[in-house]
Amino acid sequence: MGKARDGKGKRKEFERERKDIESAETKKAREKSESNREEKSSEYHRKARNLHLRAINLYKLLRAPLRLLSRHLLLDQCSPLACPF
Repeated sequence: MGKARDGKGKRKEFERERKDIESAETKKAREKSESNREEKSSEYHRKARNLHLRAINLYKLLRAPLRLLSRHLLLDQCSPLACPF
């Protein structure tokens, strides 16, 4: 009967080691997925910020010509034949 108990003890020990290994692997996988998620999030925010800054620069570049065009059209200063716009 002593041998049977030793077998059960070894099996339990093996199961415990296997669970420890699996938990370590899942912990590594979880950490890796979290770091990937953080990288993607920071990359998304970086791209969004760059796009926002490009839109601001485009607005600044076109602000004066658009203002002139809108003033020109609002004041109805152009005749249909001579209007450069």
